Amino acid sequence: MEATAPDGIVEAVRIEAAESFALAVQWHPEYRTPDNPDSVKLYSAFNAAVLARWRRKPQTQQSSRGMRCGVLELQAPKDA
Repeated sequence: MEATAPDGIVEAVRIEAAESFALAVQWHPEYRTPDNPDSVKLYSAFNAAVLARWRRKPQTQQSSRGMRCGVLELQAPKDA
């Protein structure tokens, strides 16, 4: 369990044994993301996981263009 509301309702869980990013939330992190530090952290972690996975892919499967994940724009690394 990652987060609970003041009344004890579970708001977020993650799957520690997952091979990749696995997080479920009971709110809309895309709503007013810049104003919500928890949503910013969530998208930052997700974007970092996407980039890490992208870097592990064989070069033949990588796009030279950027990726769009959530509300943040990701650019292909310059060294790729």
